[in-house]
Amino acid sequence: MDKSIVEPRTGKEPSFPVYSIIIPHYHQMDMIFEALDSVLIQTYDYIELIVIDDGSPEFNGKAVEQYVHKNERGNIVNLLVLQNEINLGTTKSLNIACAAVTGDFIHIFAADDALANSDVVMNFIQYYESVGDDAQIVSGMAMMYDEHLECMEAYFNTPAVMRNYQKMTAKQQYEECVQKCIYAMGATSMRTTLFREYGPFDERSKLVEDWFFWLTLTHRGVKIHSGLFPVLLHRDGGVSHSPEGNMAPHAAQYGADLLLIQESEILPYFSTLPLNVQLIAFDRYITESMAYRRLDRHRPIKATPKESSATLPDI
Repeated sequence: MDKSIVEPRTGKEPSFPVYSIIIPHYHQMDMIFEALDSVLIQTYDYIELIVIDDGSPEFNGKAVEQYVHKNERGNIVNLLVLQNEINLGTTKSLNIACAAVTGDFIHIFAADDALANSDVVMNFIQYYESVGDDAQIVSGMAMMYDEHLECMEAYFNTPAVMRNYQKMTAKQQYEECVQKCIYAMGATSMRTTLFREYGPFDERSKLVEDWFFWLTLTHRGVKIHSGLFPVLLHRDGGVSHSPEGNMAPHAAQYGADLLLIQESEILPYFSTLPLNVQLIAFDRYITESMAYRRLDRHRPIKATPKESSATLPDI
């Protein structure tokens, strides 16, 4: 793994919390500079920036470094550029980057997305300061944009939905997460201490780290707070947005990951769920099992007895 480091800038008071932003990259060199710009304009002055490429032949780490040096406005206290020699998958790549974090908070967003405005980091810092230690992880507003990041198409969650999630206990959030992934990773910030305690991301899932992690946290009693401020501009495209017929190898892995997550973090606790949630979860599992086995007939998708019940739950 190649890496280059810019030493922390002197003159910064160490008492200020450092906010670590991780930008994972994979074949997105034509989009990464827009993501970098959205970090460099942040009004908060203590940001650690970590860029990690997952084995893209065209990735140019020196170009990334030079761009940050040329355009940063004094808010980057540490820069780390990493490149995996081979493609390891999203989850392993993020774990490598998270292990390198030296800041107090972790925020991950993809190289083809962008932060919503210049106050994103400041808004998170102020939220943590106002709520205190009860806020270990905060998810803000993610907006779904077109492929050019020019036109907003929808909210990932509307403000009303986020307010409702804020009222929930961790157990209730788990029941919501069982039905679908209810938070966007790119719009979410967490304390580094939380990640050290509950992480790393489960590497049995190669591409899907977010849903797995939300289920793990909420099932273990960690409440995810809602920040009602814009955080992420999410670009349309990618495996989670593609029709079944496109990107078959990645889509098949994505489907395998979804089934593994359900077999690991949902099916073993099925009897503890309300009946209506059981029905939704059961229907999703059966539907996705059939869909992704059709997509990749040669990929076995089966959990070990330790990971899942030996038989499907009775409804």
